[in-house]
Amino acid sequence: MAWEDREMQKALEADGEKLRQLTGEDHGPWPRSLPHAVDWQFQRVKDEEDYIVDVLVRYDIEPYDPGRISGPPEDCYPPEGGCVSDMQAFKPGTDEVVELSEAESKEVSDWVEQHHDHDADRHGDPDAAYEAWRDDQMDRRDDWSGEDW
Repeated sequence: MAWEDREMQKALEADGEKLRQLTGEDHGPWPRSLPHAVDWQFQRVKDEEDYIVDVLVRYDIEPYDPGRISGPPEDCYPPEGGCVSDMQAFKPGTDEVVELSEAESKEVSDWVEQHHDHDADRHGDPDAAYEAWRDDQMDRRDDWSGEDW
């Protein structure tokens, strides 16, 4: 979690506590649920002994747009998104948080960014599904039209 995120979380907790004191009701903040998860193992060394740490990594990832690299130049744009935006590791079957080193976090986020199924994410978003279908149709049209852009 980035420094700004931690500061924002502290501010939200302070606001929630103040509202709790004023109204007597719980006003949050409530923990945000991360929508994706992957099982992972890390090898760590403690007292010169190697041991394996099993974790469940929950993460959120930005939507990925593959861009468009064929067709008229005014319709082309580079790929963007697909970066892990939030990540937290837990002991499997518990809510106990496991702190990851910077290298461990990078290892997981790099793997997720390469292997996350972005197409599955689009199935719940009709607009994204339509745009993906439309881009595919345009690419097919460009391929068989014989026109040389």
